[in-house]
Amino acid sequence: LKEILISDEKLVDKSALTITEFNWKAFSQLIESKKHLFIFSAPNQALLLPKRVFSDVEELKKTKTYLDEKINS
Repeated sequence: LKEILISDEKLVDKSALTITEFNWKAFSQLIESKKHLFIFSAPNQALLLPKRVFSDVEELKKTKTYLDEKINS
């Protein structure tokens, strides 16, 4: 099981064996595909958020707006 926690200060990527914390400045781009959001920290490295984890379209939209603001601020 993997978990991604989003706060004003950082993004935390948690798995059963690791916890990785990212300052927002580590990210350069947010890209949306049909089924995922990709949060890029390098040209060939990204965190993957499946769209199916969002409860509805409105939650997805708010999250995309928030991520975009944090990445591009």
